[in-house]
Amino acid sequence: MKKQSLFSSEEKEFIWEEFEAKYLAKGREEGREKGREEGREEGREEGREEGRVEGAHRVLLQLLDAKLGQVPARLRQAIESCDDLERLERAATTVVKTPRNRLEQAVLRALRPDAAST
Repeated sequence: MKKQSLFSSEEKEFIWEEFEAKYLAKGREEGREKGREEGREEGREEGREEGRVEGAHRVLLQLLDAKLGQVPARLRQAIESCDDLERLERAATTVVKTPRNRLEQAVLRALRPDAAST
């Protein structure tokens, strides 16, 4: 025995269209809003990270200027092109611990991606 449907095919289509208009559209909008908020948060975090890197550049260059008098162009370029906060912090520690006559090479080594942590 075949089950008889409570609704005609036209009624089913109407019900589906109403459901889709009300609930699926709402779900899509909630998903878009959540995506926008996640994107804003990700952008804020990226901005904070960029600020930390810029601050590390500034501090490292100030330390080197204080110790060397003038930062060699090659060293300045290596520092400014580095966007890895851990490597920049390692280089700052190197500036503090290394004698002036070995400083440039030591800092360049500390900035290398493969340098071991101190």
